[in-house]
Amino acid sequence: MARGKLYYGDNLDWMKQWPDESVDLVYLDPPFNSKASYNILWEKEARNGAPAQVLAFEDTWHWVNPRTRSSQAAERNFDAALAVGGQLARYMQAMMQLHGPCGLLAYLAHLAPRLAEMHRLLKPTGSIYLHCDPSAGYYIRTLLDAIFGPKNFRNEIVWCYAGPSFVKRWFPRKHDTILFYAKSDEAFFDLPLAEHKSGLHNKGTVFGKRDGDEAAVRKREAEGKSLEDWWTDIGAGGHMPRKERLGYPTQKPEALLRRILQASSREGDMVLDPYCGCGTTIHVAEQLGRNYMGVDITHYAIEIIEFRFRSKLLMPPPPVEGRPADLGGARELFARSPFQFEAWAIGRCGAGRIQPNERKVGDRGIDGRAYFADGSERHLLVAQVKGGRNIGPGAVRDLKGVMQRENAKLGILIGMERSITKGVARELSAGSVQVGRESYPKLQYWSMEDYFEGGRPRLPALIGRHERDQVTMEHGGAD
Repeated sequence: MARGKLYYGDNLDWMKQWPDESVDLVYLDPPFNSKASYNILWEKEARNGAPAQVLAFEDTWHWVNPRTRSSQAAERNFDAALAVGGQLARYMQAMMQLHGPCGLLAYLAHLAPRLAEMHRLLKPTGSIYLHCDPSAGYYIRTLLDAIFGPKNFRNEIVWCYAGPSFVKRWFPRKHDTILFYAKSDEAFFDLPLAEHKSGLHNKGTVFGKRDGDEAAVRKREAEGKSLEDWWTDIGAGGHMPRKERLGYPTQKPEALLRRILQASSREGDMVLDPYCGCGTTIHVAEQLGRNYMGVDITHYAIEIIEFRFRSKLLMPPPPVEGRPADLGGARELFARSPFQFEAWAIGRCGAGRIQPNERKVGDRGIDGRAYFADGSERHLLVAQVKGGRNIGPGAVRDLKGVMQRENAKLGILIGMERSITKGVARELSAGSVQVGRESYPKLQYWSMEDYFEGGRPRLPALIGRHERDQVTMEHGGAD
C-alpha cells in the first residue's frame, strides 16, 4: 500500500485544511518559464491592460491575464500575502512600490501566501528546499527571509549540469539554485558524504594531514568527505538515466531528490511536494519509506504519477483527493475548468495512455492522442471531449475530419451524458478496424456517465508517451 496521498487542485486550498506542524520536509519546484531573457524582466504591464513582454514569466505569470483581461487572480494572491501580516506584508508592499503590477510581482504574489502556509505546516524540526533558476532566485530568497527569517537560511545549493547551448551574448546558464531554509535551530539534518577526489597522488599530505600510510589513506577515502553546497555529480535532462525519463518537461532526477530527502528527513517522516508535477519527490519518498503528500493543479500530472507507480514501482498508485467522485462532480469540474475536465476525461478513457493536449487553444480538434500496435506497425488514435449537455452530429463529423487529416485509424468522442441523438448514432456508424485478431469500432462514443457506472470503451492496448513506446498495458480505465 502506498505511504501517501495525491491531491488535485490549488495547493493553497489544500494546505489551509491541514494542521499546524504536521510536515517534516517540504520540497517545491514552482512552475515558471526559465528560458527567458533578463533584459526586460522588470517592464511593467501597460495601463490599458495589455500584457508587457516580461519574458521570464510570459507563458505563466501575468498581473493582467491576457485571456480574460482581468487582474483578479493576481490581486487575490497579493491580498492573501498582505493578510499574513508582519515581514511578509511589508515585503510585498515594497515589491509593489519597486516594480508595480508586473509578471514578476504576480509570480511572487502567487508564492507568498503558499510559502507562509508551508511555514505553518512545518514542524520545528522541519526544513524547506525551494528549487528555482537564476532569473528570480534572489527575489525568492528575500521572500523566504521575510517568512522564515534570515537566521534560518542554511544554504544556496548550486546544482550544475551540462548540455548544449547556442547563446553568444552571455555564458551558457547551466545551473539551478536550491534554497535551503530550516524552520528553527531544531531542524533535523544529516550531512551527506561524497567521494574523495584526491588520494594517493597527493604524496606526503593526505587530506591536510601528514600521513604516509597507504592503508590510512584508503580508509579516509572510503569514509568520504562532507558534501559541499555545489553539486556536479547529478545529471539533468538527457543526462538522467534513461529508465527514469518520462518526457515531462520539468522532470528532476531521482538522485537529486534522494539526496535532499536523506539529508533532511528520516524514515516515516512526512514529506510535502506542493507542485509535484510528474512525481519524482513522491517516487523517491515511497522508495525511502517516507510518508508523503503531493499536490498538483493538472490532472495530466496526476495521471503521470499513477503511471509511474504502476510501471516503475510496480505497485498501485496513491489515492487521489479532489477528483470528481460522481457525475455531479464531473459537471462541476467542467463548469470550473473545461480544459482540466478534458485532461481528466481523457485519462479516464485510456487508463492514462492517451496523452491529453497540453494546449488550451490551437489544438486543431485533438483533445488527446495515443498509439496502438498492429504487428510491426503503429497507428494513431485521436480523441475529442465535449463536456456540454448537447452533442450534435456535427461533432462526430468534425472528428471524422480530424481522423482523415491525421490519418488516424481510430477515434473516440467523449461526452458527459450517455444518451445521444439518432443523428449522432448514425454518424458514429463508420465500420470497424481489425487489430490482430480483434475488431474495434472505428468511431465510438463514451460518456462520463458510463465511466461512473463501470463502463469502459472498447480499445486495443495503447502505447502512452510516458512509456517511450516500450511498454504496452492491457486495456482498462484509470483508477
